[in-house]
Amino acid sequence: MKYIVKKQYEAQRNEKNEKRKEKYRKENEDKIVEEKPIEVEESINLPLCTYSKFNHSRLLEMGLDEEEAENFVKELIPQLEKQIPDIEAVSKSANYVQLRKLIHANKGASNNLGTGGISDLLNEYDDYLRSLEEMEPEIIDAYTQYFVHYTKELKQHYT
Repeated sequence: MKYIVKKQYEAQRNEKNEKRKEKYRKENEDKIVEEKPIEVEESINLPLCTYSKFNHSRLLEMGLDEEEAENFVKELIPQLEKQIPDIEAVSKSANYVQLRKLIHANKGASNNLGTGGISDLLNEYDDYLRSLEEMEPEIIDAYTQYFVHYTKELKQHYT
């Protein structure tokens, strides 16, 4: 009997609580603010791309003298400059297959001549594009801007 009375009492108490809650909701309808989820921006780790200056050591190792080595690098500079508009356009078009082809070709040319600067950048950029699983335009844009920067730096250093 005690059990039945207790259950009835609990049912009545719950009913009263529900009525009070409903009354409160009706009285305060205009004051209730619906919670909205907080939008969180994902942070992107952009590449730092800080490399030592380009040097033509590979050409010297192959037996070229200083003047010949510098001339080879000076021939590379217009080739890289010519690629800037293409790389910028392709990177904005999200055609990452074509972008990788352009970067890879320039990587080969610069790696044959030396190390550091543009050569190291193109190695890192090519590695990134090969490992790309998801499009990250901000990172692509950062690498492209670094390509322009290191090409200009190379030109300043050799002209």
